[in-house]
Formats: sequence, structure tokens, C-alpha cells
Amino acid sequence: MKVLFILKNPYFLVLFFSFLIIIPILEWSYSLDDIDNFYFISRADGIKDFFGYLMRPGDGHFIPLFSLIYLVCFKLSWVNPFIYHVLSIAAFFLSGWIFMKLIEHLARSKAAGILAGIFVLWSMGYTRCLETVFSHSTFCLPVILFAFYSLIKYQQTKKSLWHFFVMACVFVAPLFSAMGILTGGWVIFFTILCLEDKSWKRTIIGPSVVWVLSAVLFLVETKAISVISNPLENLLGAVLLTGKAIWVYTLPRLTSYHDLSWFLIVFFFLMAFVQRKKINFKIVVFFVLWIVGNFLFVYFGRGKWGLRLLYSPRYAFYPSFGIAAIVCLIFGSIVQSQEWLSFFNRKKKILIPVLVLFAGVHIFYQHQALLKQTKEKQSLYDLGLQMESAVDDYFQKDGKRPIFLEDKEIRLRKLYPVMQPMSYYASFLLRGDLREKVLWTRDKTEQNFLQYVKMKQSQYPQFFELLQDAQYFKNAEY
Repeated sequence: MKVLFILKNPYFLVLFFSFLIIIPILEWSYSLDDIDNFYFISRADGIKDFFGYLMRPGDGHFIPLFSLIYLVCFKLSWVNPFIYHVLSIAAFFLSGWIFMKLIEHLARSKAAGILAGIFVLWSMGYTRCLETVFSHSTFCLPVILFAFYSLIKYQQTKKSLWHFFVMACVFVAPLFSAMGILTGGWVIFFTILCLEDKSWKRTIIGPSVVWVLSAVLFLVETKAISVISNPLENLLGAVLLTGKAIWVYTLPRLTSYHDLSWFLIVFFFLMAFVQRKKINFKIVVFFVLWIVGNFLFVYFGRGKWGLRLLYSPRYAFYPSFGIAAIVCLIFGSIVQSQEWLSFFNRKKKILIPVLVLFAGVHIFYQHQALLKQTKEKQSLYDLGLQMESAVDDYFQKDGKRPIFLEDKEIRLRKLYPVMQPMSYYASFLLRGDLREKVLWTRDKTEQNFLQYVKMKQSQYPQFFELLQDAQYFKNAEY
């Protein structure tokens, strides 16, 4: 009976169908920042280097818990991304679940909570984190949302355990992502604007103290906070660019269909005017601050990358939750009114099959789109297997002589477009014993090895293409 109850639970159904959509993503490869992490991991040797790796500012930010995730995944499954995908999908679904519960509470409507889950998990979805690289934002978001959920539970029960959870989240969130440094501020705004808490000053004292301590730790370690020479001019520019990012990159992605997104936004904001007496606009203000604040932090908090990353899909991820929240709060006020409830009850027999049909079509459409993108993703794992196999097989065949290779620079096409020397990739794609057998030089290359790889190119296609792209075969003599 419990199993049957779970299967009928609308929250479970939203999560289950969302998982069906993102199955193709399990085959997506590591790329960009991920590759940098593996390079640094491969250079870490011993307990001193281990802690040095965790304390290293990643992309200019101090994020040891996220670095630890990479380390564990690399040690357990090398550059096969499956374990990382499992962890990040679990974190993403946890964010969706907590977000649904938050909206249900704030809108006082279970239907609004379910709609929030549909927007976040079905529409904006997990691909938002992966369109550029695997994102630390995915792991940080459930911590931030759990801080809000703990505030609600603390208000309801007044148990100190929930207050402790709030403070723990404020401290832990920045250790996953730079975006988490704002958590203390969000906790304060959420308490004041979203909760009916008359003793809110007492509620925020503990989190505020922890926030200051965590901010000091973050600022001491970080290397990416902008140095603002003209704060007013930069702030004005940041506001204008943030407005453009919201209008052009975030609002149209409320769903997977841009026209439908604009229709829903126009419809719900018109309904906000109609239902204005039933909407708690203090909560709406909080989510507006959430949208703008996260964009502004990217601009000022990511240093020299801020302007470029302002339009990155992974940084539109957090603001997307805010837009979905506002829409769902308005929807909650609609379904609470008697006239709308009677309308939905009359049309229930028609609406449910239509929604199920729409969900089925949506899943099929998303599956096809993701499958197409999956085929375009090069596999770092396959490249590593082929590189190891080629070097290992060559040694089995040709004895114990070292392989001399010129250390040429190469791009990994879509995986890593920045020029890096071949030794950079070999440092983590080759086993330790094989790394010792390859000697990187300035101008000397083992021609017999190149001839062997060329002869076996059908067996090592990606490795052969890599050598070809680096022009190892350009002046080769066979």
C-alpha cells in the first residue's frame, strides 16, 4: 500500500518523469573546468598535496567541498562521469523537491508546489547546469533551499535543531560554490519578507554571526572578487546588463518552448494584477531580490569572468528558480479563489488527460533533443581508454624503450577549447606506470609509435584524431 501511495504522489511523478527526460545526459562527458580539476588532482601526491588541492581556490574561489567531490569521483571512476552524474542529479532532484515544498508552503497551495516542480525539473531542468560545464551551483542550491525550509520548520516548531540547520547551511553553502556566499543574506531577507515571525531579530542573530565568519573565510581565500574603481558607474552597468540577462536569457526559458514561456509570463503577470489583493507581494519582492542579486553577484563576484559569465546558462539557473517561484505564487492565489476552483473541478475530466498528453509529448521532445546533443559530446573517458590502450599495447609489442613525444599544444575541440600541451592531458588520462614510459620533449618524437597508432587508427580513433589535430603526422616519415 505504501508503494502504491508513493506512485500516486504527484511530487514523485514529477521527479520520475523528470528523470526519464534526462537519462541521455548520463552519457555526457566531462569538459572545461572539470578537466582542470583532474589535472590538479593528478599532481596531488600525499596528504599534504591532498589538503593543498582542497584549499586551492578553484577558478579563484575557495570551494573545498566541491573539490572533494571531484577528487572522490576521480579516485573511484577515473574520468568516467557516471558517479558524478549520479551525485549531481541527486542534488538537482533534492533541490526540486525542497523547492516544491517551499512553494507549497508560501503559496498555501499544493497545486502551486507541483507546478513549481514541473517548471524547474521538466522545463528549465538539469541541462541548464550542463550547457557550459558541470556546475558547482547544482550542489550548492539544495543547501540554500534547505536553509529556507529549516527557517519554516523553526517558525512552526521553535525547535533549536532547525535553527542549527539554518546556521550550518549558511556556513556550508560557500564551501560548495561561490554563489553560496550570499546564503546568509538570503536567510535574513527570507525571514523578514516571507515568514510571519514577530521575533525575527532573534531568528537571524545566529545565522548573521555565522555568515560574517564564513564571508571572512571566503574573502581571505578567494582571488576573484572584483576591485571596483568606480562603484556607481559599475553598479549602473551591472544593473543594465542584469536586466538584459533576465529579459533575453532567463525569461524565455521558463519552459523549453520560448513562445509558451512568454505566453505564461504575460498571462500570470496579468493575473497578478487581477489577484493583487490575494498575493503576498513581500514574498514576490524576496524572489525579485533573489533574481537580481544572483546576477549582480556573478558580475561583481567572478572578477574578470563576471561580464562574460553573466549570460552563461549555468548562472541563469538560480534566477530561473526565482521566476518560477513568482509565477507559482500567482498561480497559488488563482487556485485558492472559489470561482477558479469550481472551474477546475468542472473541467477536471478534460484537463487531466490533456496535461498527461502534453507531458508525454514534452518528454518525447526533450528526449530527442538531448539524444542529439549527447551524440555531439566527445567522451573524455573513451579518449583516455584509447590513449592508455595505445601506449600499453605498444610497449607490449616493442619492449621497454621509452616513447619520446614532442610536447605539442592541442585543443580537445568541444571538451576543452583552450590550448594545452599534450603532457597536460596525459597527466590524468594515463596510468602512473604508463606516464613514466612517455618522455615529453621539445622536438623529438618516436616515429615508430606514430606509425603504430596510425596503423591501428580504427582501434584508437579518438586518440588518432588527437595526434592528427596536434599535427604529429605532418612531418612524419614512414
